[in-house]
Amino acid sequence: MSDKKHNQLEDDYNQLLEQVGNGKSSFIDFYRTHGAIRNFLESNPLPPGVKNIKLAVIGSHTLEPLTVCLDIATRLKGISPEIFQGGFNLYAQEILDPASELYKFNPDFTIISLDTETCFGEGFFHIPENNAVRKLKTADTVREELCRLTDHYLSHAPSTTLIIGNFPIPVHSPYGMVRGAGKDDPKSLVGETNRRLESYFINNPRVFVADVDGWMGDFGKRSAVDPRLKYMAGIPFSHDFCPFLSRKYAVYLGAVAGLTRKVLVLDLDNTLWGGIVGEEGLEGIELGNTPAGRAFVDFQRAILDLHKRGVILAVNSKNNSADAIKVFREHPDMVLREDAFSAMKINWEDKVTNLREIADELNLGLDSFVFIDDNPVEREYVSSLLPEVAVPDFPEDPLLLPRFINDITLFEQPVTTSEDRERSRLYRQRDQAERLRTQCDSLEYYLGGLVMKARIKETDSFSLPRVAQLFQKTNQFNLTTRRHSLAELEEYTKSPDWRLWDLELVDRFGNNGIVAAALVKFDKKNRATIIDSFLMSCRVIGRFVEDYFLSFILDVCRKAGKGKLVGLYAPTEKNIPVKEFYPRLNFKHCGEKNGVLIYELNLEGGSFSPPKWITKIDNEKDKDNK
Repeated sequence: MSDKKHNQLEDDYNQLLEQVGNGKSSFIDFYRTHGAIRNFLESNPLPPGVKNIKLAVIGSHTLEPLTVCLDIATRLKGISPEIFQGGFNLYAQEILDPASELYKFNPDFTIISLDTETCFGEGFFHIPENNAVRKLKTADTVREELCRLTDHYLSHAPSTTLIIGNFPIPVHSPYGMVRGAGKDDPKSLVGETNRRLESYFINNPRVFVADVDGWMGDFGKRSAVDPRLKYMAGIPFSHDFCPFLSRKYAVYLGAVAGLTRKVLVLDLDNTLWGGIVGEEGLEGIELGNTPAGRAFVDFQRAILDLHKRGVILAVNSKNNSADAIKVFREHPDMVLREDAFSAMKINWEDKVTNLREIADELNLGLDSFVFIDDNPVEREYVSSLLPEVAVPDFPEDPLLLPRFINDITLFEQPVTTSEDRERSRLYRQRDQAERLRTQCDSLEYYLGGLVMKARIKETDSFSLPRVAQLFQKTNQFNLTTRRHSLAELEEYTKSPDWRLWDLELVDRFGNNGIVAAALVKFDKKNRATIIDSFLMSCRVIGRFVEDYFLSFILDVCRKAGKGKLVGLYAPTEKNIPVKEFYPRLNFKHCGEKNGVLIYELNLEGGSFSPPKWITKIDNEKDKDNK
């Protein structure tokens, strides 16, 4: 199924939800249509990059409406789910029983959906007859029991990533306008419970506390709850809120599964500012003083926030380059300056050609791109010829631009690493290295001139989030493209039979951060080391860093008395550049299993020379070279 058909299906789904929300069709109609939508999605080829996941949904209320909507929301996100639905208010039993169906299902992701009234008790929401201290203890007990349950679950389900929906704060206070006078006010106590719950899990990379209360506020709390469903069926969310809620959860699932875009490509005229600079001049464009001008400024501020989170920015504009650059350099209200952009195509070429050239310059696939342009003709042109590029609709009213950019969830990711925050600088370093290459007469002279130093170490809790990112996002230099999750990688680091290493690279232009990772298994019975995964950032392809890394693994195996090193290669459309990696380093092809090519290097005789232009990082001064 093409992205265009996929987008049309999503539009049809939105229309259906609007009809349900407006009362033009019943939710029974939605259930029936859900089956048809799911059958359509299952019977058509899925979009590129689809992820298969096992998702468990457990909680304190009737879960069916949420799981039905999650099934569609995840599929529209590019995820093919197998879903386990827990029983009504049985989440504690399901977690505490080691023989429960939940553990047998062995989910990749688990959502715990909680309604406030069931968890806190009905009396909690009224003025107490006696001492208010009991209410305070109730709030503490709810939080402490939930934390104990989740800790128990994480220790017994080591492969799952947990998403806990926080508690919806009640709209009504029994104290009325003077609710602040009561220390036992339920609104304050539930809000404090949410804050403490978030604080408890803030440093746990396997747990996310989702802001369900905030989502209900965004949607409208009165519309998010249907009292009839609450009393008749134990459903705390209205039928028209469930699709909204499921899409929010799907953002988390997509981010953790690695379905994150990396590059935001922007048009200029009537996109980053109002008007056409070539016709109206620097002083004539709308940016700053007018209502629309202030909206464009806030739009740019939101884009700058994305950039600071690690999103790569680029320009693709049909324009006179000198006029456009003048705005970046001289307009007093311009928030985004030239140094924020890793690529600029300001010319009269068609925008598809420019996008392809930007992708080549950044060495990234077009499926990492989001393109924003005010012109519907340009958007349709790009969507038609480059369906892998995400092209969101653009608001007709510029006053809606800040909301528009904040509603784009394609760049969400579970953690922001130091490499993410420094991504623009890292690409500038790469450009400096490329300029050096063009000035050198030989490849060896160029590589030696980079003055590369590397540090290889076992992955620890500090570097694990970055390594997990590499596993989820790396496509080109990735020998097996096995998408081990952060939770799985964490378990591998605890096993005596596995080793997970990462490589940090420094060159004359600065610290590139962690650019490569390898996961290997020690097969003691056969005196072999099996390279399960070997991957490297596209930023450093061509420097033979991979040879240096593999020579390190070879040395470790020899010292451990292993007889052979086994390399695996699972061909994909994107990792063709590495198909000769093992043969080039004297590995012998010895078979194939389930489409995976198997190579071996006999450690008693086989060998290869590591690149002499890469040396070991010896101290912190080397590491921090900037």
